[in-house]
Amino acid sequence: MVRFAIGLLAFLFLAFSASSFGQAQKFQPFTFNDEQIRNLSPDERFKIERNVKLLGYKAYKNGNFLRALGFFKMAIQINPGNHFNYSHAAQSAIKIGKKEQAARFLKRAVTAAIKKKSYTKIEDYNRDIQGIYSILPKTPEIRRALLQWNKKNQESFSLYGKGRYRDAIEPARQAWEIARLHFGNNNSYTLVSMTNLAEMYRSQGLYGKARPLVEQGLKQSRALLGNNHPNTLASIAVLAALNHSQ
Repeated sequence: MVRFAIGLLAFLFLAFSASSFGQAQKFQPFTFNDEQIRNLSPDERFKIERNVKLLGYKAYKNGNFLRALGFFKMAIQINPGNHFNYSHAAQSAIKIGKKEQAARFLKRAVTAAIKKKSYTKIEDYNRDIQGIYSILPKTPEIRRALLQWNKKNQESFSLYGKGRYRDAIEPARQAWEIARLHFGNNNSYTLVSMTNLAEMYRSQGLYGKARPLVEQGLKQSRALLGNNHPNTLASIAVLAALNHSQ
């Protein structure tokens, strides 16, 4: 395995050197097998991960996002505990239009960042995940719908904050309808609306209306945004409050 590590480091050095002279296309990303990685020393892992990422940065800078993604995936194999590796892979995936793959990388970035207690990065990655599922067509119709959605949400929150809980339900319901109609079911705006409306129903004892909304919203939020996203956690909190209320 020492021979493998030395050979790989030499390969990566040549690859990075070649990239400086526009010949990096000769050096393609590849996949390690588990035994090769398991037998690397910590120092070998560090050096290989560093060099692989350098190749990824170089490819990304040159606009070759598919190759960059390949190298960042190699870095993930070498060090799956480094949340930055998932983030870099996600940004590369976004550039080539692989939205779902990018979201999966970002969810794994959140999990890795939690283990490292990198709280600022957790917020950043969750914001990026939500951004992927908040992308909307830039049409006049969608812009008008988004303005209406914001208006209804603000109206609902204002009424709720004044203690007018029953009056807050209707604008919250309208916001949800706008989101479903114009943004689709698998969009973060729609998921936010589902959670908000479920809480409005719960606060007024309308448990039969609240439960299916929050349970469906939680299921979709976990699938799209991940278990550690604020919207998922908000849905869990509403469901817990609902269970307690009943």
